Amino acid sequence: MSKKPEDNIPESPNPALDPNYDVLDPERRDFIVNYMAEKIDKYGMGTPAMVFLEAGRPLSFIGGSIMWGAAPFLNIFVNDKYTREIALFLEDRKNIEILIQKIEQLEFERVAREKIERQEAKKRAIAEGRKPWWKFW
Repeated sequence: MSKKPEDNIPESPNPALDPNYDVLDPERRDFIVNYMAEKIDKYGMGTPAMVFLEAGRPLSFIGGSIMWGAAPFLNIFVNDKYTREIALFLEDRKNIEILIQKIEQLEFERVAREKIERQEAKKRAIAEGRKPWWKFW
């Protein structure tokens, strides 16, 4: 018996059959936080992102509700699982706080790393006999 192409389509989650449909797994939440924070830090947008998240924190629940309402239309473009995870992530304000803390941590580490690199570059320049540009005498 040959398989039909319809057999390869994954089933959409059914809230009636899945008791954890409206709960975001902590491991998955940590993955989302790390992924978002690393992307924000990669482009050096930590401070603007923290300001935006702090300002929008009271509206995060509304954002999650909008995601639930837009899910039928968003599922045309993205998987239902991702839409559900982002909606659940936005509904809990603690997740936004965790994301802000992670962005702060990555921002602090990046700034410290850049400071060390600048100090090492100064030492190399002095060791090579080049005068630092800030010394005019």
